[in-house]
Amino acid sequence: MQGNTDWLRDRFIERLLALSPASVLDLGAGHGQLVATCRAAGVEAWGVEPEAASLEAALPQAQPFLSRADATSLPFEDGQFEWVTLRHVPHHLEEPHGSFAEAWRVASRGLLVAEPWFDLTDPGQRVAASLDRFLKRLDRRRGMFHADVFDVDAIRELLPQGAEVAHETVRRPGAMGLENLDEDLARSSTGLTLDEADRSSISTYRAQVAAGEISWNGSVFVRLER
Repeated sequence: MQGNTDWLRDRFIERLLALSPASVLDLGAGHGQLVATCRAAGVEAWGVEPEAASLEAALPQAQPFLSRADATSLPFEDGQFEWVTLRHVPHHLEEPHGSFAEAWRVASRGLLVAEPWFDLTDPGQRVAASLDRFLKRLDRRRGMFHADVFDVDAIRELLPQGAEVAHETVRRPGAMGLENLDEDLARSSTGLTLDEADRSSISTYRAQVAAGEISWNGSVFVRLER
């Protein structure tokens, strides 16, 4: 079964391709899934990623089109790409204003941004949001920069005035499974010594997942267009 991360990424790429882009730059390209999919669809796509380990593990079909770069100083000309994408990237940016200014500079049409989203009217989503904050706290203890997620207003404030803004939210139906929770916990707690409060929280979250009380997070897609 397709995982939630892949499901959300596929929905994001669908929205991107619906814009009929001639060229795309993916910031925070990771293993190059978006670049590879766009290339297969005939789109001139490139990606930048700050982590060398991610580039080394990138998909073979994407590797020739990926490079290592800092989002606050992109090695590209003004307006070199029609669209710049940042999928679940903003909350990883230590200098979001500078990074968005650079993304806007090299985009001739605009930015397509996604951030994790929780429907807080849904009890299962409220628990999912609590779990997300807990995992981020563990990540920060490991030295990772992992801020709280940006909402639409926060993303809008990162850009100069005048951008046309449209957004939508998507969420996959269903509840998280224990294997998914355990994968997330293992990744976020690597190298940490967990204290009694951590272990109590983990026990509570595992019980909630077992009872089907934690639903999948969604994404908010934000299109910022010139």
